[in-house]
Amino acid sequence: SHLQAPRGLAVDSTGNVFVADTGNSRVVKFDASGREMAVIGRKGSGPGEFERPWLPGVDGKGQLYVLDPSNGRVSVFGSDGNYLRKFGESAGFYSPAGLAVAKDGTVAVADTGGNRVVVFGPDGQRRGEPIASTPQGKLIQPTDAAFDAKGNIYVVQQTGPNGKGTLYRFDP
Repeated sequence: SHLQAPRGLAVDSTGNVFVADTGNSRVVKFDASGREMAVIGRKGSGPGEFERPWLPGVDGKGQLYVLDPSNGRVSVFGSDGNYLRKFGESAGFYSPAGLAVAKDGTVAVADTGGNRVVVFGPDGQRRGEPIASTPQGKLIQPTDAAFDAKGNIYVVQQTGPNGKGTLYRFDP
């Protein structure tokens, strides 16, 4: 099967690659040699379904997290590809563009249009208030986030014309 408008990818600890096949409203799992292993999700708005999956992420247990901006949520699948749960719908995302997944299952969503980063615990519950300010002032349209091994959250935003940007680090 062909990928249509692939948007993002993630690699788990065993080398499996998960590609957000955005145009086909699914995620495709490949093994380390590039062989297609599974198709996860399908078009729709129900459990385990996607409108336009953008970014996958994998935690230390091999669980797959998929940001679907059109449905305004993150869906979680087991390492076997079975749907487990969803979260984030109550956060009211506005054009989220970035997803970070820590080894323990903590998730950060760069809610670009909302000018914030929303953090969720491994249980899918919001953790504290969203990150909405920096030492320089208001966080403006963050485009991505990442965790390091110590749990610090890195956030990048475009700060000016000509693509100039700024990288921020926030402690856990």
